[in-house]
Amino acid sequence: KYLDEFKIQRQSRDMEDPFQTLLLKAMEVGKYGREVNENVILCGLEKIAADSDGVILYGAGNVGRLLFRFLDEKGLRGKILCYAVSKKPEEERTIDGILVLPIKEAIRLSGHVILSVTDSRAQREMERRLEELGVEQYELFDRYMYRALRHYAQRAEGTGDDVHE
Repeated sequence: KYLDEFKIQRQSRDMEDPFQTLLLKAMEVGKYGREVNENVILCGLEKIAADSDGVILYGAGNVGRLLFRFLDEKGLRGKILCYAVSKKPEEERTIDGILVLPIKEAIRLSGHVILSVTDSRAQREMERRLEELGVEQYELFDRYMYRALRHYAQRAEGTGDDVHE
């Protein structure tokens, strides 16, 4: 009954367990907890890409490019099939040497879709689009993933890891 305050308000198909939410909140306590959690998250992202036939980064903005750089540094550039966007680009284009495709074309590549945006409204829109296209399996990018990737990039660039959000 004490876990009720940790329940997620937004209804979704994959409702999180309140106990899992409590653990995530508790793990945020202190720098040590953050570093441990970020390493777990980064290892998970790396494993998702490594174990898949390929990855489609749905979202070609800052978050998608941050994820691309991480996977590239981990030697997984070959696993990235494309960047995907909701609307067809006016002309064929690439970002980071990776083709940008409309999501309708990208899903034909049979890759693991990762929604690489953190804005919840944009995520809901992208989820609706994927459901319309019949895609049921995809990864949602959350603030924990974003923070872990951002800190990883800052450490790699030598700019420090003590950043205020």
